[in-house]
Amino acid sequence: MRINDGKAEISDVKVQLGDLQASASGFVDHLFKPRLLDLSVQTSGTHLSTLAAISGLESLAGLTQDFELLGEVHYSKRTLIIHSLQTRVGQIEARVAGQINRPLDPRSFDLIMSLDGPDLSIARQWIDQQLPAERFSVSVHASGSQDDIVLQELDASLGASDVSGELRVHIGKPSLISGQLHSKNLDLSWLLRDKESVDEEQGAEAADEVQPTGEWAIKDVPIARVGDQGLDVDLDYSADAIDIGPKTFSDAVLGIELSSHRLSINPLQIRDGEASVVGSVMLDGTRGIPHLKALLDWENIRFGIAAAKDEPIEHYPPASIHVDLLGDGVTYHELAASLNGKVRVVYGSGIVANSGLSFIGSDLVLELFSVLNPFSKSSPTMELECGIFAADFVDGAVALAPLLIRTSDILITSEGTVDLNSEKINLSFRTKPRKGLGLSAGAVVNPFIKVGGSLSSPLIELDPAGVVVSGGTAVATVGLSILAKSFSDRFLSSRDPCGDTLKELAKRDAETEQGNGELP
Repeated sequence: MRINDGKAEISDVKVQLGDLQASASGFVDHLFKPRLLDLSVQTSGTHLSTLAAISGLESLAGLTQDFELLGEVHYSKRTLIIHSLQTRVGQIEARVAGQINRPLDPRSFDLIMSLDGPDLSIARQWIDQQLPAERFSVSVHASGSQDDIVLQELDASLGASDVSGELRVHIGKPSLISGQLHSKNLDLSWLLRDKESVDEEQGAEAADEVQPTGEWAIKDVPIARVGDQGLDVDLDYSADAIDIGPKTFSDAVLGIELSSHRLSINPLQIRDGEASVVGSVMLDGTRGIPHLKALLDWENIRFGIAAAKDEPIEHYPPASIHVDLLGDGVTYHELAASLNGKVRVVYGSGIVANSGLSFIGSDLVLELFSVLNPFSKSSPTMELECGIFAADFVDGAVALAPLLIRTSDILITSEGTVDLNSEKINLSFRTKPRKGLGLSAGAVVNPFIKVGGSLSSPLIELDPAGVVVSGGTAVATVGLSILAKSFSDRFLSSRDPCGDTLKELAKRDAETEQGNGELP
């Protein structure tokens, strides 16, 4: 190395300190206040901890990976030009090229960067997060300033997952991330595996935790809120396929907006074969009390939880579900007690396991269905022809009508109310066996059934007069009261109860929407 009047010409200078080796070649116009610099450098070592001791970077202490850094840089007119800078830590490699204006106080930059390695889980040494042991890579063209960063040509992968697109990052109060991202495949199955592992580890602790108690079936515990992280997000995301382990979804489209105490997903769109869900969800706590708004439409959903064992999925009854609900509440119970809107569920034909009805959450459902349909005792499955469920919510008071189930054996209708504030239930059921079952024309199987009590302690009662009439013969039962039979009377005698019920429901919804449209 030659130094003349503060200028330095460096020609293959080599330094060794323990296991740390470094070499450099190039030119510096002034050693203490460089305005022009042209250097080629190379540094390597067998332990990062050596570099930590020299540089004072405590985050590197205790790390045993070998490392290497090499590259060429040029500095002039307050601009640092990186021709090629490569670094390797163990098997993780990073590359940078581009320029930075005024690097000590960055005003602007334009860089092409990449990072890749065989195992992302090694990053657990630096960040306290569960990460998969999968190969990873990321490359991006980053430009902008220290306050506004544009990430273009973003291309990243992790195992079988990939994502590409463009992001903009504004650093401020709050900071903002916005942009568009797309994945050909998003593999989230590792999250499920890690969750199962964590659940096993924490199982004993969870069993010892004090669970919320009280009189309510809908727990009166606080709703998880969206906090204020000082970061806003406005992101459009789409994916050709999303793998969550048991299932792979397709054609996902999500519009995600996150701000202080507010989360909105609009649109929300995803497919599972012939099944799909489209809609939007918003949870807004900016006014102190969380406000929920959900508008969702499921089509051709086939729920396997109510299917018979080994039954092919194509035999499950397809369901269409419409949810349009608004509510406010600090706890789940308060939210339920404030709900306004409607829910509509329509099932097509298919095979359902009688025991599968227990997924609703109580043996009472099985008991109720056994009372409503004695034929269910003769077979483990039932052939559903249609199922229709309609619920209208007004400040937590739910009017249930119509509710209709038609199987190959029997027709069941129901109507009534559920008060989500008091959780009181008042439902009436009427049943009518189908013809051709070997019963007399006058036979009626438990024609009037009532469900009362509360959501936490529901009760089943039978015929109000103390008798069930079957061919004119009285059979003693317990007593109860009957609700209005207007809906049941209309459809029990219909030749097409499923079609007639859907027509009346569509007419009612149309009239409601028209009436709402006329409000000032």
